[in-house]
Amino acid sequence: MSGNGLKHENWLNNTMFFDLQYDSPELKNSTPIISTESIMNENKAPFQFKLKTNNNISPGNYSLNFTFTYSGSEWKASQLIVSFTIRNIFQRNENLISWIAFIAASVSIVAAIYAIVDFYKK
Repeated sequence: MSGNGLKHENWLNNTMFFDLQYDSPELKNSTPIISTESIMNENKAPFQFKLKTNNNISPGNYSLNFTFTYSGSEWKASQLIVSFTIRNIFQRNENLISWIAFIAASVSIVAAIYAIVDFYKK
C-alpha cells in the first residue's frame, strides 16, 4: 500500500485504515471506529466494485470471494462470498412479457364475449 491512503506525521507509512478522532465529549470513551467503516455517505460504501460481464455470458448463479486483510494493532482478515444471478432473456424482460400476456388475455376474453353474444343473437 505504499503511496496510497493518508499519512500522519507520527505514522511510519501511509494507510487507508485509521481510527477516527472524536471531538464530542460524549463519544470520547466509546469504541474507536476505523474511518473506512464509518458512514461517509449514506448511499455509498467506502469501497465499491462495478463489474462488467461479457455479453455472451451464460445465465445462472455465480459467486465471488472477497478477502480484505488489514493491520491495525494486529493483522485481521474478513472474508465475504457475494452471490449474484445472470438473468436469461425471459427474466430480463419479464415486465414486458407480463404486459403482452395481459393484453393477449384481455383481447381473448373480449373476443370470447363477443362470440358468445353473437352466438345467442342468431
